Amino acid sequence: MKVFIAQLKCPSNHCVLAVAGEYETQEDAKFLAYTLGQRFAELTQSGNLKHECVLCGATDLQIQIAPTVFASLLEARPHLEAEERRQALAALAMRYIKVSRN
Repeated sequence: MKVFIAQLKCPSNHCVLAVAGEYETQEDAKFLAYTLGQRFAELTQSGNLKHECVLCGATDLQIQIAPTVFASLLEARPHLEAEERRQALAALAMRYIKVSRN
């Protein structure tokens, strides 16, 4: 088993949304793309997320799937959570910058 991550990214390589899971192969991990697409659709349809990159405003979003260095989600969790916090702080900073310019 290996942890794979699927990320919805803009052309500038900013991550809009991501999911991770344990899979044997890259082929098996393609299920993550379906899961990510479904979750993104739910969030945008409910109005909880816009169909755009918070950092640059791009709307041309693509899903990328890649293996991580982790063998289990238990091992990966602290690293994924730290990255989630970093991404959230970057998004908040960008919103603050946009608001303060107006």
